Amino acid sequence: MNGNCPKVLVLFRNDDLCAWSDPKHESELLSLFNEFKVPVTLGVVPKVRGWRLDENKAILKLLEQAQSEGHELAMHGLMHDHHEFEVLPVDELRWRLSEGQRLMKGWFDQPAKTFIPPDNAWKLELLTTLVDEGFGVLSSGPPFLPLSSLQIFVIDAIARFRFTPLKPLIHHLSSLPSDSPIPLVVYFHSWEVRTKAHRDRLQNILRTIAETPNVLATTFSNAIHQFPEALKVWTEWRKDPELVRRWNEAFAHKRFYRMRMLFRYWIEFSGRNLPILSLEKWLVEVYEAALKGDVTRMEQLISEGVQVKNLVEGLRWVELAGGSAIGRFKYSQPPKKMEDSFDAVSSQVLSSMFSNSAKTNPPRSLVYLSFDRNIVSEHAAMTSKFLAKRGWKVVLVHPCGANWNAAPDGVLQLQVGDKVNGAKGIWQAQREMARLIASWKPPVIYARQHWQGLLPPLVAKRLDIPYVAEFNGLRHRGILAKNSRSLKGRFIRQLERWCAQWSTAVVVPSLSLARRIAELLSNAEIHNLTSLHHELRIANHAIFVIPNGIDPEVFRPIPKEEARKRLGLPIDGLYVAYTGSLHHWQGIDVLLHAFALLLPKFPNCRLLIVGGQDEPNKDAYHQLAHALRITDYATFIPFVPYERSALYISAADVCVAPYSPSYREHGGGSPLKLYAYLSCARPVVLSDLGEFVDADLVSTTQSGLLVPPNNPEALAEAIVTLLADPKLREEMGRRGREAVLNGYTWEHNAMRVEAVLESVMSNK
Repeated sequence: MNGNCPKVLVLFRNDDLCAWSDPKHESELLSLFNEFKVPVTLGVVPKVRGWRLDENKAILKLLEQAQSEGHELAMHGLMHDHHEFEVLPVDELRWRLSEGQRLMKGWFDQPAKTFIPPDNAWKLELLTTLVDEGFGVLSSGPPFLPLSSLQIFVIDAIARFRFTPLKPLIHHLSSLPSDSPIPLVVYFHSWEVRTKAHRDRLQNILRTIAETPNVLATTFSNAIHQFPEALKVWTEWRKDPELVRRWNEAFAHKRFYRMRMLFRYWIEFSGRNLPILSLEKWLVEVYEAALKGDVTRMEQLISEGVQVKNLVEGLRWVELAGGSAIGRFKYSQPPKKMEDSFDAVSSQVLSSMFSNSAKTNPPRSLVYLSFDRNIVSEHAAMTSKFLAKRGWKVVLVHPCGANWNAAPDGVLQLQVGDKVNGAKGIWQAQREMARLIASWKPPVIYARQHWQGLLPPLVAKRLDIPYVAEFNGLRHRGILAKNSRSLKGRFIRQLERWCAQWSTAVVVPSLSLARRIAELLSNAEIHNLTSLHHELRIANHAIFVIPNGIDPEVFRPIPKEEARKRLGLPIDGLYVAYTGSLHHWQGIDVLLHAFALLLPKFPNCRLLIVGGQDEPNKDAYHQLAHALRITDYATFIPFVPYERSALYISAADVCVAPYSPSYREHGGGSPLKLYAYLSCARPVVLSDLGEFVDADLVSTTQSGLLVPPNNPEALAEAIVTLLADPKLREEMGRRGREAVLNGYTWEHNAMRVEAVLESVMSNK
């Protein structure tokens, strides 16, 4: 800058520095900024999908160096969950900010002063919390929020590197008469500056800043100390909610958006340095009005549009139209998330991080594959979580868009594929899983297997990587049970056979399912690991029986009154509860008939049916309850989070699992709801399907009552027996909790899985 009174403050913001960042590329970018003595604020994400920043030692060292060179380290969320600071409860916000500041201080000796909300999403309640956590600046972006009071400095970004004519804009702003320097925040992501053309453009912009009079490049923390009053001037207009609303509408207007996209296409795809002056001039004027909060001028310019004034310009617009059509076809829209900006599974950064971990501690590195496209099951989340607690470094890989049924604390996460339904989406996810296996070559793989998941076990077999497949059912049996000649059923049976054959070992939750897979393989040994003390001996295609578990800290005994109060339920009366899906094999119709039979004896009883999402027979159960005239007594609660389901169980006097016989063909055994009921110290009424539902566990521990399946009269009678005897309910609940703690927690499950993993690795 020439002179002491700048007219423009340029604040560069590089978002998304995280464990996945490429140190070499980031170092090259920093060198470019250092060459022109332009400081940059680096948005640091402490965690990404479970990956902590300090796991990438090279990027951590680079950030320490950047800090020493005068660049600023801001905090860009905690876990980079998009829109997290817009929707999360305030208590969760406070925890994330506090945890993020703790990590920043531990790594860089001081907390961050600037906060950048992920995806520019935040709410006004955040401002007070930011002050409490030591932040002085919030830098977000459109859409703006009205600012009734300025508890901290808000310096928002509207100029994105690839969409803004920055050189003419900087020249224009520096020539304007102004009593206060106007802040111009230029934000970008490192992946946007990977090509030579983009680096050359950034270099030209940095040179322009260094050489243009009345322009000062600075960081956010320096700006609020040097120019506090000026920064307040340029946010004064945002105290008017109506102006803010109009500003947001103007900035999001289709014409302004399209002109920015056209500018981007011209720069990136034309291969020319010749500007389209009319387009640049129009964009510069709109940006000037936007920076000043001159909403009327913004609306006028956008309404008028770009004015083309000569033939040469007109010809360039024709060329621009053709180039933009190609550009839009090739890049329909810019990436919105940092995970989308590069191919994660083939990233050398991630591969190196995982490989280094594997080399330093070979037996303790694991890739867990979850194939389900809709949900990451409780089984996958909890097994991974408790293996991580036992010292394993677990990377849980799952299809993009799959929802988590439980929080996998301590587990690294990686999404693969795209949010595409059908065979294409399944193939994309499998292909990327296979590429990951080939690139990372993990010491061992554990998979929650799916009959369509053929490629990963095949690649693992070719590379001689131990692959343990967990089966929780056999899809073909349900199909062939309805039609023994079904070609689809026979085809799926062959696919499931290959999945099992190509695996080093198979894990199942019940002995019944183990026998079926042994029959499928023709030659397989079965090892029942229900007993915690079992000598392992791996043979070809060995099958291990490992029952599911429960988290006894989440599913713990809570007094009924407390649980009902927290759920907003009436405290008095009796409650019968069912939790789980609404598939036909769960026996919900039998439960409704049974409840109608017992209601005359206990008119103060209520039925809670908790769970279900998109099952095809969901509406039929509502209609059945209406036909049975029990709608005033039966409440259907849609799917609830993992932890909250424990409250509904604790609110109940009796819990039920009325499986129908068809569950033998659809399920895998070892039902989670049974362990959840027992862990919460509630007596259970269970359909007697033998070892497939752990009926022996209930009978030997006397923690509930067994009834014949599909028998509403017997089910009603058993529930009545328990409702009439509070002491029996209490004693059964105590025994059930004791049984779970003695061998059916996720910690026990992880111990058994660990034994299998170590065995297959030692036999490699």
